[in-house]
Amino acid sequence: MKLIDIATLRYPLRRKSEKECPRSKLLSFRQVWDAIDYSFDLRGMCWEFGHDFHVPPETRKTSSLFHFEVGTGRQFLKHALLADVVFTAIAQVGTLGTSSGGTIFVTTHLPFPLRFIPVPRVFTAMFVSILAGLAACHTLSAIHTFLTFFLAPFYSDPAKSWPPLFGDPLHATSVRNFWSYQWHSVLRQGFWATGGKPGWKIADGIGAVLGVFLMSGLFHDLSMWCMGQGMELSHVTSYFVLQGIIVAIEKTFDLDIWIEHTDTEDSQKITLRASISGYPKKPEYLKRCTKLNDHLMKAWTAFWIVIPATFMVDAWARRGLLHLVRGTFQLLPFNASPTRAVLWLLGENKIFQLQSSMGPDVAARQELTLKPILVCEICVFLAAYMTVNPRLFQLRLWFIPIALESIWYLCTNYAFSDPWLNTYNFGNCAVGFTMFMKLIELASLNEPPKYDGQPACSKQAIHWNNDSPCHIPEDKRRDSSHFKFYTDTLILFLKHLFYLDTLHALFANVGTLGMPQGDTIFRDAFALTSNYSIRLPHPLIGALFLTFGVGLVILNAMSAGHYLIMLLAAPLTWLPPSISPYALPASSLKKEWPPLFDHPLSAASLRDFWSNRWHAVFRRNFSASGGKPGMVVGKCLGEAIDEAAQTLTMTRDKTAEKNTRKEGQMSSLLMRMGGIMGVFLMSGLLHDVGMWGMGQGMDLRRVTGYFLIQGVGLMIETGLGLGQVNKHEHKGPHKTNSSATNGNAYAHVNSSESSAKYRWLMKVWMLVWVTFPATMMMDAWLQRGLAGVVIVPHAYSPARALLRLWNDFAFGQ
Repeated sequence: MKLIDIATLRYPLRRKSEKECPRSKLLSFRQVWDAIDYSFDLRGMCWEFGHDFHVPPETRKTSSLFHFEVGTGRQFLKHALLADVVFTAIAQVGTLGTSSGGTIFVTTHLPFPLRFIPVPRVFTAMFVSILAGLAACHTLSAIHTFLTFFLAPFYSDPAKSWPPLFGDPLHATSVRNFWSYQWHSVLRQGFWATGGKPGWKIADGIGAVLGVFLMSGLFHDLSMWCMGQGMELSHVTSYFVLQGIIVAIEKTFDLDIWIEHTDTEDSQKITLRASISGYPKKPEYLKRCTKLNDHLMKAWTAFWIVIPATFMVDAWARRGLLHLVRGTFQLLPFNASPTRAVLWLLGENKIFQLQSSMGPDVAARQELTLKPILVCEICVFLAAYMTVNPRLFQLRLWFIPIALESIWYLCTNYAFSDPWLNTYNFGNCAVGFTMFMKLIELASLNEPPKYDGQPACSKQAIHWNNDSPCHIPEDKRRDSSHFKFYTDTLILFLKHLFYLDTLHALFANVGTLGMPQGDTIFRDAFALTSNYSIRLPHPLIGALFLTFGVGLVILNAMSAGHYLIMLLAAPLTWLPPSISPYALPASSLKKEWPPLFDHPLSAASLRDFWSNRWHAVFRRNFSASGGKPGMVVGKCLGEAIDEAAQTLTMTRDKTAEKNTRKEGQMSSLLMRMGGIMGVFLMSGLLHDVGMWGMGQGMDLRRVTGYFLIQGVGLMIETGLGLGQVNKHEHKGPHKTNSSATNGNAYAHVNSSESSAKYRWLMKVWMLVWVTFPATMMMDAWLQRGLAGVVIVPHAYSPARALLRLWNDFAFGQ
């Protein structure tokens, strides 16, 4: 096509910036460079033949070459990752992921947890066709941005010479708009020279349109013929000819689809209208729902683009083209695709057959040493450093993928092989997932985070700008001097360590719970001596007691670790400012090092328990990686429902004001629900991924499912307005009106008794909802030997010494 275009030229080509073709020597560097540039400039960005095509709007900063290159690099990473996601999704359907290919008209099932619902063949074909279009869009965009990144410095105006390739195909409002403005125009000049010009001479504008699409169809058909399995004119070329017919109809006639409202006495009649006419619509056709009208035109466009494309994509898929394209354009800079790695982590790379046995065996991994940990931490530190440095802020996106790859490599290739240290593999993967959430937060920032300059390293992000600040627990330590503060801290550390050692020793005395092989918590008997044991009516009762004990172990373990870090950092704050730059006065130590927990057993509701009483170490990470995306999804669903409800329930002008007031309620509700479920989903995955690190797979139903249940309980509590009685107690004393009781003192007493009963009922509700579902999660943990770890060496454990004496007396051991 390029050669035919050259052969039909009447005059030598010239650049847009030149009034006439410059005359020079027979052979010069300028002519060689022009020939190279013309050969690769398919859209004619700098040449006179490219004067009438649409240039997509620029979204990158063009103030300098540096900003342009940073924006180009970000777009390359985005399109490469999205292309990887789309190709991985296509590979899950039938045999499309193999070199031999397969048809897209196959019956599949929805992903987990709806895998029992079958998907008809037609819908599968439509889904794969959409994915194939997205794959083409992101693959070509990734290649284009990759070339732009390396060739832009050679151009005086890189933004003008290398504009974006695509517009926004998903928002096209007509078939003509899709092909003329939203899809790429790389081959536009070739199609026009070989098909458009002859068609114009035959049938003017309609002939030109059909000629262009005919050449486009033959281009794709001949490309498929090169694969050695022949052409399919009825599936490929005919698709593009059909697109040309639709474009010609839209170009010739005024096509529109809209909603018409007709006022009656009591309501409004809503009618779906369509117009294909060369004349303008009558003025009484009032369009009130502009967004809905746009959606109808988008549906029209999607119908003609997607439905016929299923036959073309099927012809490609049967020849293995989708697998070939994926293997040829491996755009991501990693040996392992992140998308395939996530799917493998969640279900052995079978998205439609999610299994409970996941992840590699601990024995197959190398012994964990300090070297891979340091490499991972350095990568994460570099990404964090570039995030907080305004001058290097844009470059953080180059280091975040490297940090993610280092985390993945550390968690999947290294582990402790000693069975007594297998619990620390849980911590290794949990920390890795936490750093993953942190990197997601860093990548989503629009500007460097702000810091007030205080030399603190707080897990609760006290000194950083925070959209969801944490609750600060009550602290009773003395702060009149450093000595008193750290003395109280030492006492708290020893107290929590003693509680932790005692509870862990008691667990070790129940069956094999304290051994690396683990055991179940559903037990109906607990042996006290060799001749006497406590029999329980149901194993669930024993599981509840053990679950409660595990919760206390977690509380005391994290608190003891928190106070230990505080004691180790004491010299930095205690020394004079002339010696230590991190010196702090004793009065500010409480603010810098608040406790992690705030008496969880005193919680009066689920919201109070998870928001105020339990630790908030991961709160910011959960909010950034789960809460905000969940709110976006909920808001989109709510806006769609609000718009549909507003259209369907619109009546006379008398109720228009009421409808306006109700608009946005569903969007706000679903946005809050999405945020809550997103936070608890990421919390569940954190604990599930940690358990996966122990080498015996994940348990999404019992672990992640537990935290999703907590989110559901929180939404129920919020919807019913529960847990709101004690709000005034946290705001100080409040005045009461004595006339409200009409001088009857018993009314105030009854009110207090009712409030006390309500608080106790709320505490029971909280304990039941938190503890009963937790038995399944704790059983999954302890069956894998989570409690089989040495916290305090057995020779130095006072609790184990007392238990050894008791076992010698009771069991004769």
